[in-house]
Amino acid sequence: MIPGKTPTPGPDKDGKWKDKDGKWQDKDGHWHDKDDKWQDKDGHWHDKDGKWQDKDGHWHDKDGKWQDKDGHWHDKDGKWQDKDGHWHDKDGMWQDKNGHWHYKNGHWHDEDGWKDKHGKWKDKGDVHFWINLDAYPPPPDELGPPVIIRRRIPSHREIPRSDISYLDEGYAPVPDNYTAPSEKAPVEVSPTALRAWNGQEDPEGAFDQTRVKVVPADDGSMSWQFYWKTTGPEAQAARWEVATVPFVAGFTDFPPAGLVGYGDASVDAESPLTENFFAVDFNALAQNFEEGSRPKKYYMRVVPVDLDGNPVGTASNFVRIDPP
Repeated sequence: MIPGKTPTPGPDKDGKWKDKDGKWQDKDGHWHDKDDKWQDKDGHWHDKDGKWQDKDGHWHDKDGKWQDKDGHWHDKDGKWQDKDGHWHDKDGMWQDKNGHWHYKNGHWHDEDGWKDKHGKWKDKGDVHFWINLDAYPPPPDELGPPVIIRRRIPSHREIPRSDISYLDEGYAPVPDNYTAPSEKAPVEVSPTALRAWNGQEDPEGAFDQTRVKVVPADDGSMSWQFYWKTTGPEAQAARWEVATVPFVAGFTDFPPAGLVGYGDASVDAESPLTENFFAVDFNALAQNFEEGSRPKKYYMRVVPVDLDGNPVGTASNFVRIDPP
């Protein structure tokens, strides 16, 4: 080679082709660089550890994980690892170096149970014990005279959906000493009545249920419609409340045990203070729960309130909602 002259690409004495950057091509047509990486016929670079780089510059390993341009590794299940070594999943949960998974509501758990953001522990035997509670509401004919709707009854598609509000901690805990209402307890008839849509297209007489099974719509939502009416003290508004456990009669403290969401039950402007129709999307309510702890049933009531949200009179009967 003439000093100072760039080598001309071509075969060396062993028949290997080299270019001016020091890369060489083997007999199978694969290019190799000086760092022992090699390029296949699809243009992907491979390193000596079995990782390969796609055309977008992402490195993939032999286990199916890939690295983006920010240096984060992603696995085939949609989880990704940040630069501190924490794995994150698509639902917003992340795993620390001790193997504890953290949820967006501040709770984390390990194999012995779970701990909330206040440092309180629940062991395996107590984790979400309310999932197995199975309470049945009194049927409508035991809750006093039939509820008569004096105004025009809209079709279920016309009923406005109420926005859902959540507690900062996600949902209210269920105290260890909570006791579900006994099915044999005397039925207390409230001046505030709550009924659910029975699924019939004809609106006449369609709001007459205290237990319903909701079904998902084509868009993934699970919206269901409700009607409430009160003959009690004059209120300025009404609040619907949904919990994971039945409400204790006579107690209207907020938040009630197991509350997962609440909202305005006076969203229909025609007669907002004495009776109203509203809808709730139960699929949205489930988003605050980690997989495996989502409620198998919900319980709803309506509480007439003043402008400050304080209860006025008596809360309604409860309605049970069963997700699919």
